[in-house]
Amino acid sequence: MDFNIANEIATSQYVWAILCILLGYYVIREMRKENKEHREYSRQREIDLMKHLDRSNESQEKMVITLEKLHDSLDSLEKRIDRIEQKMDKD
Repeated sequence: MDFNIANEIATSQYVWAILCILLGYYVIREMRKENKEHREYSRQREIDLMKHLDRSNESQEKMVITLEKLHDSLDSLEKRIDRIEQKMDKD
């Protein structure tokens, strides 16, 4: 008799429908959890990338300042050489 009841329950569409609904709920819950973790990871990665970008920008600004100083020094040196050449041409 217990076998007949178990067999009726196993073949019942309602039981399978409830199981499918529970499985769907579980899958959706796990997907949402995974999606939330992924968003948190992405947010942290973006923060880290922005920090790196800021450091890179600061470094490039320092390089620009250094290159400008180098350019000024080269200009000064070129002018001095021109003056020396002009002086030598006069002599």
